[in-house]
Amino acid sequence: MKRCLPGLARLMLLFGGLGQAVMFLPLSVSIARATTYNLAADWSDIDNPNGVWTYREGTNPLPLIPNWTPLPSPVIQPAWAPSADSGNFLPAWFKSRSNNPEGLEVLMGDVVVHSTDDFNGRFSGIANVIWTSPLNGVLDISGAVWMTRDIGRGNEWNLLLNGVSLTSGNIFSGDPFNRANPFHFANGLNGPAALNAIAVSIGDVIELRIVRTTTFGDDVGVNLTITTITQDEEGPLSSNVVASPNPAAINTALLLTATVNDTLTGGSEIMTAEYSLDGGNFIAMNAQDGTFDEVSEAVTATVPAFAQAGVHEVCVDGTDAASNTGPVECILVAVYDPTAGFVTGGGWFDSPQGAYTPDPLLTGKATFGFVSKYKKGATSPTGMTQFELIVADLAFYSDVYEWLVVAGARAQFKGTGTINGLGNYGFLLTAIDGQISGGGGTDKFRIKIWDKNTSDTIVYDNQLGSSDSADPTTVIDGGQIIIHAK
Repeated sequence: MKRCLPGLARLMLLFGGLGQAVMFLPLSVSIARATTYNLAADWSDIDNPNGVWTYREGTNPLPLIPNWTPLPSPVIQPAWAPSADSGNFLPAWFKSRSNNPEGLEVLMGDVVVHSTDDFNGRFSGIANVIWTSPLNGVLDISGAVWMTRDIGRGNEWNLLLNGVSLTSGNIFSGDPFNRANPFHFANGLNGPAALNAIAVSIGDVIELRIVRTTTFGDDVGVNLTITTITQDEEGPLSSNVVASPNPAAINTALLLTATVNDTLTGGSEIMTAEYSLDGGNFIAMNAQDGTFDEVSEAVTATVPAFAQAGVHEVCVDGTDAASNTGPVECILVAVYDPTAGFVTGGGWFDSPQGAYTPDPLLTGKATFGFVSKYKKGATSPTGMTQFELIVADLAFYSDVYEWLVVAGARAQFKGTGTINGLGNYGFLLTAIDGQISGGGGTDKFRIKIWDKNTSDTIVYDNQLGSSDSADPTTVIDGGQIIIHAK
């Protein structure tokens, strides 16, 4: 069972005795997180591999034998072993379901391994259990072994990292070790230092091997614990950023919500969350439950109403207890004026390289036609958008509009549609009327189309790489874009 020890956001130092000052110093270093893996506590009689653990012979995971007959006991004893057949039931790993089965010095819940010998399991590999690292960090190994009976047999134990021995030792009949006083790994050949602060990466393997040193193998009690230490040096991830309503009419406040989560980036508690508008200063958000005290927090804020129509980029980030600030997660918020004008356009331009992502080198004539406007009293615009790139056999037609924003010489609207009559594609069209104030004298056009069924993969964007809020730069070669006053 993994247990994560809680992190500290403050280091408290108490100086002197009664009546002396208490100082609170900010913890400016990254927080260390300890996770404990214990062979017995994590044991499974169902799965192998079992999470980070694998019970093996040689390099092979052992199958489960539901009733391992070589160890009759008052209760059925399952074991990970080649079989229950005489001559082929070793090696075996099991977690005892009874006290002192067959007279072994074992209590219920102890993990036991029986090594192989030339008479049983001679065609099997060496008995071993491995722990595969799920993380990058450092670890400590602790534990012990003991012979479970005194019948003139012995075994060597060996702890290895990726096949290289860290330390080892021997246990045998007549040695001073038993369940109450086992041979601790720290007292092995290379001492305790060999098992502390071991650097590992994801996929590295710690292995405990048990090999007989006498004619016959025998049962060995095993305690094995691996404690990993990781430093939280990454900020939390923000997701599920939602503004409601979106689009919003002018003079309407927005409710902004998001999730800030450090589970995958260090496991520290979230301390703060914030949002920014259009790259401006960050503004504090609140925990929805009232307190920042969890590894994952739902956060919220009220965004004041906008007085003018426009498309705004809203970004959210969070900071964890280790003072790591995560990356921003951004959305576009459309603010519209239902009483403003509408936009129409039709024409063509030369589609540049890179615009058609399935074939980035493809260029050719692209044609477009559109109309987008709000009907009286409506909260969603209506109209039609058509875009064709003949050399790519791409014909896009809109189905539904989500919002329209007209601000000066610039119009932008968003919706969904199909390509060649199929699929579910989102689109964002931005247009500049060059003939009105602020338009710059030339009409400009951009359309971005993405596949909503394949994780929003971009299919076409004649300004690929630019933010969705950027002004279009493609000057049309023919036709006209007109923003109409109502």
